[in-house]
Order: sequence, then C-alpha cells, then structure tokens
Amino acid sequence: MFPKDNLLNSWGNLNSVKMNWVVSAQGVFLAQKIQETQGIPYIAAIPVGARSMKLWLNKINGYMNSNKALAEVPEKTSLRREEKVLLLGDPVLTLGIYRFLREMLGFHQIELALYAPFHSLREWYNQAVPLIMANGLGDCQRPEIHLFSDREQWLELASGCDIIIGDSTFNISGALSDKIWINITDPSLYAGEKEMNDKYLFFGKKGAAWLETKYIGKNLYK
Repeated sequence: MFPKDNLLNSWGNLNSVKMNWVVSAQGVFLAQKIQETQGIPYIAAIPVGARSMKLWLNKINGYMNSNKALAEVPEKTSLRREEKVLLLGDPVLTLGIYRFLREMLGFHQIELALYAPFHSLREWYNQAVPLIMANGLGDCQRPEIHLFSDREQWLELASGCDIIIGDSTFNISGALSDKIWINITDPSLYAGEKEMNDKYLFFGKKGAAWLETKYIGKNLYK
C-alpha cells in the first residue's frame, strides 16, 4: 500500500507543502505515509453543500496558517426524514454525501456499502475507512458501513432501504427496480471505458444542488 522510501525521497523538497487533499480512498495511505514521514497533514473529504464547504475551508485555512477569519458554519437542519438511504461507492465521496444528507436534508437512516469481493480488499477498506474518518471534516457521527462480496449479500443489504445512491450497475437484472435509485457512475467499474451519463459535480454548492435536483425529480419532496 505504501510507496518505497526512495520513491518518496525522489519527489524532492516538500518543505513548501502545507497540506494534502485526498479525494479518493486510493490516496489515503500515501497521504498518511507523507504525514508520518514528512509531517504534512491531509484532509480526506469531498465537501458537499454549504456547511461542509465552510468546515473544509476553515480546516484548510488552519493548515495554511492563514490570517483569514473563520467562515461561519451554517447550523444543521432540524428536519428529520424517515426514508432509509444506502450509499454505494468510494467512502471519501459517500461520506461527504452522508454528511450532507444528514446535516442539511434531515435524513437519519443512512448506511454505506462497499463492494469488496476479496479478503485483501476487505482488509484494505478496514484500514482505509478509519483514516478517512480521522482526517475528514470532523464533527460527524460514523455511519454503519457494510462490506459485501456477492449478489446475495448485496440484495439482502439493499432490500431494506428506500433510496440507493450509487452505480446502477448494481441493480442486478432489475431486482431492485422498486427502489428509488440515484445513479452515480463509479469510474473504477469501467476503467475509464464508460463516460458518466450525469454531468454532476459533488464539490460544494453544485454537488448539493445536483443531489437536490435528483431528489425533486424522484418526487422525494412530498
């Protein structure tokens, strides 16, 4: 998982680097190694919505030793929605969506799912997720995270939810067609061979607006 020391050394002088920003679980081990060897901190988070964006900016300004005043962080919503949501995909992204759904839209029954068909991949996720949580935006309750390895486990997991946010490739033979499905194309499934159908951007307000538009389109605001 970690690069060899001589590879790190070959990058040259990192003294001017104040922090690293990790946007995928694949980068968290390297960022952790750099933090341990070079003392450079990192943020593993994709901020979705205004609240997360302000938390993200404040954390960056802290690492950059900026004199800028801290951004005022919006309050969490008092709404409470009862639909059960399942988020499927890279944990850096899905944890960002989780925070937005919970803090700004009022969803409280949210779980995450990770496809891990091999023991080595399950071990990889078991090590990566704590690092992501520890170096995210903070102030966030950890959701329940499920690792599944086959069709039966996935269908059992997904059958108990109302809304699925993730790659619709996992809607196996239409078995979950009764669910509200918001498709997020997972590039790792196609190795770059398939373009995303939805031109979404999760970062900041645009990401929140994309999700809210999808919710409205699925008649969730009733």
